[in-house]
Amino acid sequence: EAGIPKEQIEVSGVCTCCHFDWLFSHRATGGRRGNLAGVITLMEGE
Repeated sequence: EAGIPKEQIEVSGVCTCCHFDWLFSHRATGGRRGNLAGVITLMEGE
């Protein structure tokens, strides 16, 4: 009812811990780096 419709949400399924060579992973570094990131994109016309 409120918020983003389910059909507008995409989950990649890529494991950041398994691919820590090209994606940052807090788990892969054992929590030593102390940073976290997230991305949300709003696209016009979609």
